[in-house]
Amino acid sequence: MRHGLAVWIAAALAGTGCSGASAPDPVAPPPTTVPTPEPPPVLSVPMVDLDGVVNFIPFGAPLANGATNPAYDFVTSRRGVDVRAVAAGVVTVVGAQPEYGDFEIHVRPTPSSDYLVIYDHVRDLGVAEGASVSPGDRLGAVGHGNPGQGHVELQINRRGPPDVAVCPRELGTEAFNAAHDAALRATGSPHPGVCLAPTVIP
Repeated sequence: MRHGLAVWIAAALAGTGCSGASAPDPVAPPPTTVPTPEPPPVLSVPMVDLDGVVNFIPFGAPLANGATNPAYDFVTSRRGVDVRAVAAGVVTVVGAQPEYGDFEIHVRPTPSSDYLVIYDHVRDLGVAEGASVSPGDRLGAVGHGNPGQGHVELQINRRGPPDVAVCPRELGTEAFNAAHDAALRATGSPHPGVCLAPTVIP
């Protein structure tokens, strides 16, 4: 009887290893973390005094050179009109454009943001690279257009692939969008709205 019990215990131990300990569980892989995408910038202040805009080429409109407009393109009735920041961010580039006698200013909302706010055709600069800006801060004055007129553009790029320009209306506050809708109508534009396409390859 005792011999049979000994055989049974030996068989049981053999099934679990000589130490009687169970095999360790395999190491579980660490949980994967997906970074939360940063919110897009909020456009809250018009780039220029819209009451002085005499021509407004909407985003997505066909241009004379055959390209599609990737920006809000403004012609003002006079020169010297202030250009203001539409959203908060840091100035990353102030690029000279000698052929126009003006500058292109790039503002990124945060260092890792997928969005880039571009102010094209700015003179009499009020900011430099590395400066932090808030909505409404003066960046400079409009570039020169036709005799006596000003010209400036607002473009919002989003990293891809592919990189695209998005219509500013998609990121604007209700007041920002209403002001631009009214400005387009005031110019007598034949276009039905400020956004004629959702995105444009810049």
